[in-house]
Amino acid sequence: MNSSAIEPLVLIIGYGNTLRSDDGVGCVVADRLATRYAEDARVVVEIRHQLLPEMAEAVARARWVMLIDAAADAPAGSVDCRRVEPETAGVGSGGLGHLTSPAGLAGAAGALYGSAGDMWITTIGGACWDHGESLSAAVSAAADRAGTLIAAWVDDWLRRASHA
Repeated sequence: MNSSAIEPLVLIIGYGNTLRSDDGVGCVVADRLATRYAEDARVVVEIRHQLLPEMAEAVARARWVMLIDAAADAPAGSVDCRRVEPETAGVGSGGLGHLTSPAGLAGAAGALYGSAGDMWITTIGGACWDHGESLSAAVSAAADRAGTLIAAWVDDWLRRASHA
């Protein structure tokens, strides 16, 4: 994972439980992206177990944010990418416990720091949630596709930022 004193343009957060097979796919994809962007201070990659309130500050500092997670309610091996709309219910009223929602994290960043960046989430449908550190075949292939898709988006975001 890379970090720097300058404000990152892109923040990538891969999260999940790496000890529950396909639930760790977000971490696997983020780890690959961390390697790809290790020398680029404009991109910060974090690998986490879950979304937490303290991530709101980093989300607010970034221009683009990409979350990566497994999805239990999607077909195994599917890859879906969509924009995250901020949710503000509970923000500022003592409702910032463990954030489990991307929308809640975006809402907290906006409410607490005035910005949530342009937030997206890529989900990968899982097949196996058993104890284990390996991805199922379908999810492993999907992780490759998701990594390629996200890298293309990041490269495009960086290209657009250099022309702004």
